[in-house]
Amino acid sequence: MIQNACATQAILSILLNSPAVELGEELDTFKVFTKEFPPELKGIAIANSELVRKAHNSFARPEPFVAEEKQALEKDDDVFHFISYLPVNGKLYELDGLKDGPINLGDISGDWLDTVRPMIQKRIEQYSSKEIRFNLMAVVADRQERLRKEQNEIEKEKNMTIGKVQARGGKLPTAEQLEQLVQEHPAPTPQGEVAVDERTVEQLAIAFAHVSDRAAKVHAELAQEEQKRAQWKLENSRRRHNYVPFIIQYLKTLADRNELIPYVDAAKKKRKAPA
Repeated sequence: MIQNACATQAILSILLNSPAVELGEELDTFKVFTKEFPPELKGIAIANSELVRKAHNSFARPEPFVAEEKQALEKDDDVFHFISYLPVNGKLYELDGLKDGPINLGDISGDWLDTVRPMIQKRIEQYSSKEIRFNLMAVVADRQERLRKEQNEIEKEKNMTIGKVQARGGKLPTAEQLEQLVQEHPAPTPQGEVAVDERTVEQLAIAFAHVSDRAAKVHAELAQEEQKRAQWKLENSRRRHNYVPFIIQYLKTLADRNELIPYVDAAKKKRKAPA
């Protein structure tokens, strides 16, 4: 079962309508299978997709207490709605799951973000007097994947430069010399392999210093990204974990040891104490 799926629906609206995005085998198959479906059947297909259901529910907050009957939404319950914006064939479209179909917002002139920005700001301003909770998200390329690709390209360039230096009987600069060369000489203009053959050993050393500097920076960014992913994984694990059984057992243990009431009394005194 999929509940509160508005955000998931908004993300799927972007992914399934962006030709440049590599969806993977399962979503590609799902897209082809549902291509000719009417909107209602597409919604049912999404709800019946085991892949989507598992991905969505893996981020759902745990429900430690399950009511026998589903409660009706109260006035103060948090109910959020997500809307997608994306460019398609020079047009800007708004995709809203509560509407009958996509809404054509007009032609895109230049960067599509410049076109959509005032529209998003206008929508926020409509509710600014009553609502301050807005969440603006973007579907972007995987930064970790981009950094790894850049790292591989830098490594190829670095190895090529090393080969040219060694072929000419030159020596690679030391770590101290690398830093000095980067500070004293600007990075050489990128050239093809043939043009690189025309560089002197000194020019190759400067190029090697700069490519080594780029390699170190990308390595640091990649390490930071991996650390961030590990933190996300930990936070998601904690957020999805149901701590209620532990809390109940802890309270029972305190009660068995006659320590619960003193803690409750202390908490009451603390609450009544002036700030």
